[in-house]
Amino acid sequence: MASRRLLAGGFGSHHDVNPTYHTTRPALRPVQPRRTRAFGPRQPAIGRARLGPGHPAKMARSESAADIRIDDTEIPGIRPTLGYLDLRQHTIEEVADLAAEKILSTASPVLGASPGGKTIKTGTPLRARNLQIKKEFTELERDTFLEEAFEEIARSFEASLANLTAEHPGIVGRFRRVNANHFTALVYRNGSTVSKCGIRLGGLHGHNQISYSDDPNSTNSMNDSVSVEDDTKSLFLKPGYSSMFGGKKSKSNLSPQEAAEMFWERLLAPLER
Repeated sequence: MASRRLLAGGFGSHHDVNPTYHTTRPALRPVQPRRTRAFGPRQPAIGRARLGPGHPAKMARSESAADIRIDDTEIPGIRPTLGYLDLRQHTIEEVADLAAEKILSTASPVLGASPGGKTIKTGTPLRARNLQIKKEFTELERDTFLEEAFEEIARSFEASLANLTAEHPGIVGRFRRVNANHFTALVYRNGSTVSKCGIRLGGLHGHNQISYSDDPNSTNSMNDSVSVEDDTKSLFLKPGYSSMFGGKKSKSNLSPQEAAEMFWERLLAPLER
């Protein structure tokens, strides 16, 4: 009797079945016939795809997820107010892109989506450890640096000699440009020459030097110099042996202004004796 009643879809009294169970179970709801093909809200890849900001899909009241519909057939268990993507208005490629975006954004913490909808990789950048990229300087760069340094030294000497004359009574400084690559500087005290020099672009040991000579008119002698060097990062002027072992200058890489100060101190040295 109990078997016949179960097959009919119902249960008998508790006397007809195992006495351990005193509750009754509701009858199973008949399975609805499958009338259309649709992806319900339980589909992991596409059925519950999250809509990004500004997505062209029209939504009803839900702004967090959407189903995919291919027609207007009502599906039991799906609320009519639930947002969805309509395959009649969007291509399968658009739906696939949206599903891939959803999967990638939840699968890995280093993957995300850009505002434009394209998947991009993000992460914490590693420190470069004060990276210094080595640079190889061309001959043109070296020649240009040397020429500009010579012009800056010439301008500094011209201005300094004028200031020396204005600030110290009895002292007269004279600057004269011999040519584009040579100038002279003379200092007079009470009408007598106390110091003089000539500074030239080029030297006895190569063209990449600026030479200092105690003889203003000499073109083949020098008493000091600076030359162009680099440390694979920048160009600078390296003082000659006279300055490096003179006991006063220990810096080995000079800027053009520092080279001008080094030559200027040498010119003024006789005034302090």
